[in-house]
Formats: sequence, structure tokens, C-alpha cells
Amino acid sequence: MENELKKCLMCKNPLCAKCPAKTDVRRVVELVRAGKVLEAGEVLFDNNPLSAITGMVCPNHLFCKGGCVKGLDFGVIEKEVSKKFLEVQVGIASSQTPRNDKRVLIVGSGPAGLSLSYYLAKAGYKVEVWEKEEKLGGMLRYGIPGFRLDKGLIDKVAGVIERCGVEFKVKKSVDLKNLPNGFDKTSLSNKFDIIVLAIGAGVSRRLDIEGNELAVYALDYLKESQSGGGWIATSPTAPRNDVVVIGAGNVAIDCVLTAAELGAKSVNLCYRKDEAAMKAYPEELAHARSKGVVFNYFMVPKKILVDGVLFENGKFMPADKVVVAIGQGAVDLDICTKIGCTTNGLIQAEGFKTNIENVYALGDAVTGTSTIIQVVAQARELADYLTLKSKQ
Repeated sequence: MENELKKCLMCKNPLCAKCPAKTDVRRVVELVRAGKVLEAGEVLFDNNPLSAITGMVCPNHLFCKGGCVKGLDFGVIEKEVSKKFLEVQVGIASSQTPRNDKRVLIVGSGPAGLSLSYYLAKAGYKVEVWEKEEKLGGMLRYGIPGFRLDKGLIDKVAGVIERCGVEFKVKKSVDLKNLPNGFDKTSLSNKFDIIVLAIGAGVSRRLDIEGNELAVYALDYLKESQSGGGWIATSPTAPRNDVVVIGAGNVAIDCVLTAAELGAKSVNLCYRKDEAAMKAYPEELAHARSKGVVFNYFMVPKKILVDGVLFENGKFMPADKVVVAIGQGAVDLDICTKIGCTTNGLIQAEGFKTNIENVYALGDAVTGTSTIIQVVAQARELADYLTLKSKQ
């Protein structure tokens, strides 16, 4: 951290101010240099309650680091300072706004749900968060591999938010398919004034080819590679097999890296175009290559077999496991008779508002896969909007 602190020039008009969540890099560096690490941690958390997590997994080359003339890696500072703050959890809960009479249900406890719950609690709302899984975190816990993210941080973040008055309930969900076209007609309206869908993009898109049922889809594969939300790479039962991953984005890269970490004999990534068209970050591609992943281009799958994949060009690639990572939606399309959706299974929301009154949506459920820090920025925007609306 010290080396990164030395890089900061304390610019009057900092070019690092590209963070979607408007993280005040200069203020944090100033506090840490003055020895006020916990105060800096509180500044970070108050602005972005997931700061400890974004410090580990944010693509800051696109944001703060990408703008800095010295190439300051603020993630190093953010991670260390935020972890120290979470260890003591000071200051936050005692400085909250008095409660108002508005009750909010947030469905989902991923990046959108966690950050929004904090911002709304801070604004005085009574907030309840429902999570369908056994543990909080959504894609943070079940989608990001454990070698990228310390899952214990999720529990620490949730602990601070809970102290702010947010109530978390796990193994609990809303049946979107049977939600009437009118929030006031549901039993939920007796308890909540507002529902916010923060369900992420947790539905893998399917390959429409013969044998697709033989494939494992990316989100299922990543979730299965966690044990209670923790990493199992050291497990003696980790499979040593040949793995083929079909896709080109960062989720596909997470899948090939997961296969490599689990000890696969060979890992091949297959993509229908060339490398220039891949959505994954260049440094992620380089990382995958360093782990022995083989990249195969202009490979369009035709048929999945029990022992591999046949491609349109006639090539056959043997595999014990075929993982499909070609994108995600938020919901199955049969739900879209109630909630307005796109053909890709994303929720349609104009200014966060869905087609059902007093039901809002944000995050990857609306935009498709994005970065955590962009979702945090959306959460703050929605919280500000709801707070302003409640005062009108």
C-alpha cells in the first residue's frame, strides 16, 4: 500500500475521478497519509459499502487507475483500508438518519441488494432483504470464484449493514411468475410500500443445438465449484478431467480459470470469432494463458456429445465436461407475462420503474452483466430518487 500512496500527486483536478460511485481517492489518500486509516475506511464504506470487495475485483484500469497519470492502483489502498475498517466496524450505525414510515423489500442480496439496503437504511427507510440461497451475497458468493474474492468479506459487510437496521432473511424469495399486474393486489403490499428487484442476471443463456442438455452452464458450474460459498480447490475430490468452455466474456474466463484451479488435465476455451472480438479484459486473457488455458477461435458448436463437442467446421474436441458461458439474463421468459422483460430475459425498467406500480428494478437484472462498482452507483441513484420522491 505504501508504494501506491507515494504515487498520488494530490491533483487539484484529479483524472482518477472516473469511478462510477464517485470514490474520493484524494480524500482517502490524504486520511491514510495522516494515519487516520479507520476514518478513511469509514469514508470508503459510507460512499461504497462494498469497498472491501471492489478493492479486490474492480477493473480499476477502466476507472480510477485508467485515469491516473501515475497509474496509481487505488484498489490496493481501498482493499487494505476497507479490511481494517471492517475488522472494527466503527462509527457507521450510530450516525443514521431517524426512521421514516416507508417500508422497502429488496429481493436479492448481491451487489445491488446489499448496497441499496445500506443507502436506504441510511436515509431512514425500514429495509428487509430477501435472499433465495442459504447465504447472503448472490453472485458475489456463488458466481465469483473463491481465488478472486475472500467470501468472509461478504459476511462482514452484511454485518455492518445489519447494524444499521437492515433485516436479512435467507432462503426466501418472491414468486415473480405469479405477481399480479398491480402491487396493491399482493399480500406483500400489506407489509411493504416498495419492492425492489435486485436479483442480478442469474439465468444462463442456453445453446440452441443438439445435445445442449449434456452441457453444464456457467453459473451452475461456478456455483458448484463453491462449497457453502467457499472455494474447494484444495479438495482431494477435485476432478482431473478435460474441460471445454464455450464463450468469450469474463464469466467464461472465470470458468476456465476455475477448471484450471480445480486441476483439470486440459482446459480449452472455444469462441466463434477471433480474439479481437472477445469481451473479456486483455489482462484476464493473459492470466488464463499463464494457467495453461488453450484458446481456439472460429469455433461454432454444432452438437454436444457425451465425450466432447462437434463444431461447424467439422472439428471434434474431446471433453469430459462442456461448460457454456454465452451470457446471462435475469428471469426465464415465461415470467415476462407479469414483469416487462426483453427477449434476453432482462427486466425492463425506465428510470428504475417496472411496469408494476411501486416495483422497481436495478443492476444486472436490468442492464445485463456489468461491474460491481457500476451497480453500486445505480443503487445510490435509486436510493436518492426514492428519498426525493418520498419528500414530495
